[in-house]
Amino acid sequence: MKPHSQQFLGLILVALLASSAYAQEAPFEGAPSEWTEKIARAGLLWGPTEPAVRLETSVANGYFGWVVASNDLYIQGVFNGAATKGPSHRARVPSYLNLLLKDSEPYASAIDMECNAFYRRSRYSAGLFKHIDVEQTIFASAIDMHILVHLITVNNTLDQTATIEIQRSTGDASKDITFTSVAENDDFERYLGKTNIPELATSTSTAVGIATSKPAVVKVPGQSSQTFAFVTAACTSIDQPATADVSACAQTHYQMWMARYGGGAAVGKANPLADQCAAWRTRYAGSGIDVEGNLPLAQSVNSSYFYIMTSLNPDHAPTRRVDVPPVAYLSPVDAKAMMEYRYARLQGARLKARSYDPPYRGPSSLPPTHTHTPRSDWLRVVDIWIPRSAPSRARRPTPVGGHGQLEQHITPDVAWALMQYYLLTNDTDWLAERAYPILKEIGAWIASRVTPCHCRPVRMGAACQYCVESAQNPHMHTTPHTPHTRTPRTPIQSISPPFQVADLTPHPPTHTHLPLSGVIPPDEYVENVNNSAYTNAAMQAAHLVGEKPAPEWTTIADNIYIPYDPTTMVHPEYDGYDGRQIKQADVIMMPYPLGFDMSAASRRADLLRYVNVTDPKGPSQQGVRTPDTRHPGITTRTDQTPPTGDSFAHGCSDIRAVSSTSLVFVLFSRPAMTFAMETIGFIDLDDAESAARYFPQAYANIHPPFGVWTETPTDGAVNFITGAGGFLQSMLNGYGGMRVRPTGMRFRPRLPPDTDAITMRQVAYLGAAVTVRATPKSLTLRLDKGLPVGPACPAWQVTSTTTGTRVGVPLGTNVALAPADEYLLSCLW
Repeated sequence: MKPHSQQFLGLILVALLASSAYAQEAPFEGAPSEWTEKIARAGLLWGPTEPAVRLETSVANGYFGWVVASNDLYIQGVFNGAATKGPSHRARVPSYLNLLLKDSEPYASAIDMECNAFYRRSRYSAGLFKHIDVEQTIFASAIDMHILVHLITVNNTLDQTATIEIQRSTGDASKDITFTSVAENDDFERYLGKTNIPELATSTSTAVGIATSKPAVVKVPGQSSQTFAFVTAACTSIDQPATADVSACAQTHYQMWMARYGGGAAVGKANPLADQCAAWRTRYAGSGIDVEGNLPLAQSVNSSYFYIMTSLNPDHAPTRRVDVPPVAYLSPVDAKAMMEYRYARLQGARLKARSYDPPYRGPSSLPPTHTHTPRSDWLRVVDIWIPRSAPSRARRPTPVGGHGQLEQHITPDVAWALMQYYLLTNDTDWLAERAYPILKEIGAWIASRVTPCHCRPVRMGAACQYCVESAQNPHMHTTPHTPHTRTPRTPIQSISPPFQVADLTPHPPTHTHLPLSGVIPPDEYVENVNNSAYTNAAMQAAHLVGEKPAPEWTTIADNIYIPYDPTTMVHPEYDGYDGRQIKQADVIMMPYPLGFDMSAASRRADLLRYVNVTDPKGPSQQGVRTPDTRHPGITTRTDQTPPTGDSFAHGCSDIRAVSSTSLVFVLFSRPAMTFAMETIGFIDLDDAESAARYFPQAYANIHPPFGVWTETPTDGAVNFITGAGGFLQSMLNGYGGMRVRPTGMRFRPRLPPDTDAITMRQVAYLGAAVTVRATPKSLTLRLDKGLPVGPACPAWQVTSTTTGTRVGVPLGTNVALAPADEYLLSCLW
């Protein structure tokens, strides 16, 4: 290469590096002045151009979900396709509010996370220094979930009247719902449709009603500004009574909104955007994670939390392990809705359990120890299996078959999520009325896989040892097991009879072990393995709550087999694990989030073992399974379909499935939640250097300009809020150090790399709003009155677990703490 060519390439490299640095140091360059204040506090993300539709932002409220500029609109709970033949999928509705401004020139777009609104600014040139500015404001209403709004504000600086033609792009007719027009006038039109294929043969199709504004040609006099409103309203037979006319329902919502704000004519005195912003602020209730001195990290934190929040809906909010901690800590009302979602789908989960061949049995083999309580019907329930993701009838909206049926750690994960919410709220009424009916059936489901003496009878004193019978491998063998040291369980003092809640720390067995066969662990690269360490630990944790639980349940929980090699201090991922490559975090999630009790040396050994064998290239696309000749019965997934539950949305903003036919991956392209769990593990071991090495990769999958997540940095499922939830855990529970336990809330904040301060703001705990702020030289704790989601703690105490020092914490007072210590915030009931 010639010297001048090398110099030219060097200048290009310097320019690129300079532009990258400048983008971080001067994020306001070119942004409209009205946006800069929100940009500075990481409340608004903007760009001079918009990305391809695939990486566009979305406007959603947990009911509606629309990817900006797309022709596809989705409504929560509306699925098309048979669940038994699969895949049942989210039904597409034409996007009636995908409005285009003919001949306009867009120059700036933004997602306002403080208002849950999208802005697009365009310009019509009319000669030198003469133009017409137009701003489009789009939002899914935070006041009425049935409403989607598109405001168009025209600022005409010309002397003559401006005429703007507004066009609509809905794309092709929906293949999922057949719509017919049922009413129309000059301003709006009304449609009624039904999904073409019901999810179940015994169920009916879902009816969908739409009332929507018509596109128009608007005229604005010279030297004036006017705002025009276009609205889409929807109702479905899921959210309305069975006899309701859903199209009439949609029209009612439409007309109520128009009566307040005005429509295709100029919007009236009421300000719909101001009302939207106020309602969205109320939804957040002042909670969040503030990052100072690192704007890119602050933007990543805020956008991750934003996309999770926009996906939640009180009636349709699935519970997932990765999303529960940030939502439960920061928004207990939404967390409660996530739990309600599971309660409302118990019957569907029962049907799923019965669909196995042979069906999972109920707990009728256990003695009737509960007959003295009002809830003695527990013996008559049928055990349940909780699907990874659940639409309206608890059926999977994702590919069916062995993969979904074997990934059974999801069921105890739900039990863990229920207890996380309970420990944060102490809501005993909710525990009795909602959590316990789910927990007892989860326990029954686990117990139904344990049958005495059916496989290989072993005498244990005078009793027969339990063993597990699997449809895939009913004659499985057991493996010698070296037990850990047991840590005594500690009861929660605040619980009154008849409930007994034990310490959530799963405890290794002490004398015998109960195997569990034929499952898929979180590492989805293998199938049909025996004794998945993570799955068994999760099963163990699921038995920790009950209404005076049967002794057999405690026996099962205390003796589920957890693979462990005392020589290397490593927990093998499953029986026969030989060090092969794994897909994502698995064993390393036993200490966190499950709370499995192990030594620091064993945890480090697990981390180092599995960090080095996790696939650096992430999942590929085809999903072919091949038998593993080295270990008969084990199936290895050689090319890995994206995760069937998490990669498709559970909330309405999570509505885009993988559509590409091939994926290209680069180094460190494995799912982001793996890096988050690795980060948390090294933080807990006080290995700041290793944590800092993995932490940037925990949010490397966020794409500018709108902070949209993908499953890997280069591709995979889009708006991947599973990754967002894992990343937020690395902030809140990792660097923030927050963990809720029966004895109290533990916290020990550390600063992420290149950060001046972090604040966990108004975390919900026992009726209080807990704020913890950490800088390099200070740590401050403050308690304020929180949301009434459970009984409020009457008095508080914070204890340094490092020195033993105890301090009372009155509400509304900043308490200075030593920054290097670990603390336990507890209630003095």
